[in-house]
Amino acid sequence: MKYSPLVNRYAQWLFDLIDRRDCGVRVDGTPRSINTTHCLDNWRDQPYPPKKLTRTHLDSHLRAEDTFYFRSNRKSGFALLMFDIDAHRGEEDARQVADWVIGRYLTGAYSEPSTGGNGMHVYALMRIGKVKRAAANEYFEAVSAALKALVEAQGFDAHVCGIYGTFTTLKAATGRQDKLVNKRGALGKIPRVPDMRSLEELLSGPIFLNFDTILRDYASLAASLPPPAVQVASSGGECNSSDDMGRTTTPTPTDASLADGRTRRAKCVRENLLKSPNVTAEQVLADYRARYPLTEHNNSDEHRLKDFRGMLAKFKVHPGRKLDRKRWLTEVQGAVPDSEFAWSRRERLDHQRLADFISVKLQDAFARKANGYFAMASRDATLKNFRSLKAKGILDWICTPNQYSKLLDIACRYGFLEIYEEYRRPTRNRLGKLIFKGVARVIGPGKTLVEEHQRFLPLYHDWKARHCSQNAA
Repeated sequence: MKYSPLVNRYAQWLFDLIDRRDCGVRVDGTPRSINTTHCLDNWRDQPYPPKKLTRTHLDSHLRAEDTFYFRSNRKSGFALLMFDIDAHRGEEDARQVADWVIGRYLTGAYSEPSTGGNGMHVYALMRIGKVKRAAANEYFEAVSAALKALVEAQGFDAHVCGIYGTFTTLKAATGRQDKLVNKRGALGKIPRVPDMRSLEELLSGPIFLNFDTILRDYASLAASLPPPAVQVASSGGECNSSDDMGRTTTPTPTDASLADGRTRRAKCVRENLLKSPNVTAEQVLADYRARYPLTEHNNSDEHRLKDFRGMLAKFKVHPGRKLDRKRWLTEVQGAVPDSEFAWSRRERLDHQRLADFISVKLQDAFARKANGYFAMASRDATLKNFRSLKAKGILDWICTPNQYSKLLDIACRYGFLEIYEEYRRPTRNRLGKLIFKGVARVIGPGKTLVEEHQRFLPLYHDWKARHCSQNAA
C-alpha cells in the first residue's frame, strides 16, 4: 500500500520515539491500552494478537478515522511528552494557557487542539540519555504537579491535567523468566498534524534537557505563599536529576490542596503506614479528618473507610533512601554525652558523625536486597559505602575500621541501633573446602527509634521465619 509523503515522513520520525507494541486506541471516547483484550477489534488489518502500530494505523489517525495513543520508547534516548491542558467544563482560555506555557517554559514546542476540541495538547521532546526510566517518570510527575500549580496561580480557568506519553517500566527478570511490566506509562495522543507544514513545525521543535525552570518557579511560588497553601517536599521526597536531565536537585510538589480526594487519601495512608505498618483504616480516617478539609462533594466516611481498607491491603510502602544528615542529629545530641567521644585515637568522633553512621546503617537495614542478605552489611561493605558517599559529596568524612567499632558500640548502648543476629564465621571441611561462607551481623534500629523499630520488627520476623524454614529444608 502506498502512503502519502506526510504519513511516510511522520512515521520515519515517530516510530523511533514511541513503543509501537505498547500503544493505545480510543474506544467509546476513552483511551484504552491495546494490551487489554476488548481493544483488539479496534486494530485495523491486524491478526490476533496485535503486533505493532503501523503506517496504516497512522494514516487512519491522521484522517481522524481512529485515534491512537503512544507511550515513549524505553530503548530510545528521548521521551516524547504530551502536556494536556484540560477544558472539559467549557473553559475558554485553554489556548491562552498553552501559549503561556510555551512562551515561558517550552519555547518552540508544538501544540494542537485536544481530541475533544476544547482543550490543548503541547508536545515536547526531551533528551533522556541513560537516566533510569522509572526515575524519569518520577521527574515528570513532579514537573506536572508544579506546572499545574503555576498555571492556577496565574488565574487561568483551564488547567494542566498532566504529562502523558511516559515510559512503561519493567521488573527485573528472574531465572529464565522474561522481564515483566512493573507499571504502564500514561497514554498520550499521537499528534494529529493536519498538513506537512504542521509536521515540519513538530519535527523542528527544540529538544529539552530538563524542565527545571518549572520546578524553580514552583519553589519560588511556594516560598511566597503561607503554609499550607503550597508546600515543597522535604529532602526525603526530592527528585534528583542526573547529567542528561540537568545537574540540579529539584523539589517534588506534594501540596494536598492541589490533589483530588483519592490522591489525598493515598498520601494519608502512606504517611500512616510509614509510622506504623499495623495501622487500621479507622485510625487513618481519624487522622485524615483531623488534617484535611472535607468539602460537600466528598464521599461519606463509609466510602472513605472502604478506600482506606483497599489501599492498606494493596500498598507496599518503602521509606525513602535519601540520606539526611540532620535526621538523627537532635536525638543524638540529646541522648549521648560528649564524654562518649573521648578516646586516644587520632580519628575524630562527634555527634554529627554518630548521626551519619546511624543513617547509613538504617539505610542498610531497610534496603530491599535480592540476594537475601536482609539488613546485613559487613564492616567492609559499610566502609566502602562511606567512601562512595564521600565521593558523591553527601558526606564529608570516611569511616575507618576503628571508628566503625566505636560508633556501633555507642549507637547500640544508647538504643539507636541493635544487633539482631551475630556474625557467623565461614566454615570449611577438613580438606579446606568452603561449605559455609559466613554472614554479616543483622543490624537494625534500636528501641530509642520507636517508629523505625516498630516498622523493622515485622520485616525482621518475616525474614527470620523464611530464613529458618529454608535452613531446615
